[in-house]
Amino acid sequence: MAFLEGVTEKITKAGQGVAQSTKNMAGTVKLNSSIAEEEKQIKANYTRIGEAYYQAHKEEPEAEMAEWISAITESMGRIAEYREQLQKIKGLCVCPSCGAENSADSAFCAHCGAKLGQE
Repeated sequence: MAFLEGVTEKITKAGQGVAQSTKNMAGTVKLNSSIAEEEKQIKANYTRIGEAYYQAHKEEPEAEMAEWISAITESMGRIAEYREQLQKIKGLCVCPSCGAENSADSAFCAHCGAKLGQE
């Protein structure tokens, strides 16, 4: 009988150890997930700060930021060119009043009704 009591006690302790390990693992996963979410928030806020700085200083950048601001401005110009090329390929034009895309052969904007210029 003493043998069975010893085995039962060992099994109980092992079960408690497994339960604690599972609880610790779940806590670890939860904390790692929370850390990852906070890091994403930090990166998003860095991006917002950078965008705000760019908007505030794009005309007269500080010397140490001039190269990066120039690179952003050049990239924005290339993106605008690429979008125009895509619109031509798709047969679209952009309304100068509201920015909606319309068929290139439309005389008026389908969204706001403004007159569209023909190229």
